[in-house]
Amino acid sequence: MNKGAKQSNGASKTTKEQKNKNKENLPSREKEKEKEKDKKSVSADPKNKVSKKNEQKEEAEEAERERKIFLQKGHTVSRKSFEIRNKPLQRIKNKKNANELSIRKMPFQRLVRDVVFNYSPNVPFRFTPQALLALHIASEDYMVGLFEDSYLCALHAKRVTLMKKDMNLARRIRGDY
Repeated sequence: MNKGAKQSNGASKTTKEQKNKNKENLPSREKEKEKEKDKKSVSADPKNKVSKKNEQKEEAEEAERERKIFLQKGHTVSRKSFEIRNKPLQRIKNKKNANELSIRKMPFQRLVRDVVFNYSPNVPFRFTPQALLALHIASEDYMVGLFEDSYLCALHAKRVTLMKKDMNLARRIRGDY
């Protein structure tokens, strides 16, 4: 019985030292793979969490700075109404800085081809992909800027909701009419 007990105790013992010895016996490439796996399993999740937390902290600090500046100018407003007014502007600014496009490529391409066909139905037009991409980027930049200006017009009218008359006013002030 003692032999069986010793064997079961010896077979169930797996310590860190034994694992390290096994790793030392592996060839150098396999050692590197093991190290990479250890690094990935330990550090992958915390980095993402830390970066998201940093972004949230930065956004909160920026909102607080804007609020302080707003209050220093002599305005009195509750924090809740201040946040309600600034959230859409922050979303618009984020869209402005984003690299991806909001409108999908194929529907935009069909729209461009339709407008060009209506302009001159007899002459066939062809577009290079770079030309379509340039039109796409320019039109989205214009729309984001227009939304930003029109939302400022809505805030000036002491409203949070964006209306057609705000967009018309923004276009008129810009000189787009």
